[in-house]
Amino acid sequence: METLIQQSIQYRGYTIEKSFRGYDFYPTEQGRDDDYDLDGEDYKYCGNVRHASTIEEAKDAIDEKIIEAKPYHIVKLNGRDYPFPWLEDARKFASLWNADLLPNGQPILNP
Repeated sequence: METLIQQSIQYRGYTIEKSFRGYDFYPTEQGRDDDYDLDGEDYKYCGNVRHASTIEEAKDAIDEKIIEAKPYHIVKLNGRDYPFPWLEDARKFASLWNADLLPNGQPILNP
């Protein structure tokens, strides 16, 4: 039987580990949780470990999860909101069109 080298990679708050199926990844702060709950007669997975075929796929999935969790940066132009996941893109768009930028979707408060 082939043994796996237990080498983990830390990436943007997640741990990526080699597994028999490819790579497992989970939030480092939470630790690995492979929990199953009994749902009637079957077991349902409710843990926090996700799977990917390659390290690159795991990193892409982590990046996507992080972007989805962050609030969008809003640019208001002519009464319409334009959401941007990246602040730098929102700044460029706002400066190009002389529009109002709301970082994290919130108005800038002047002291």
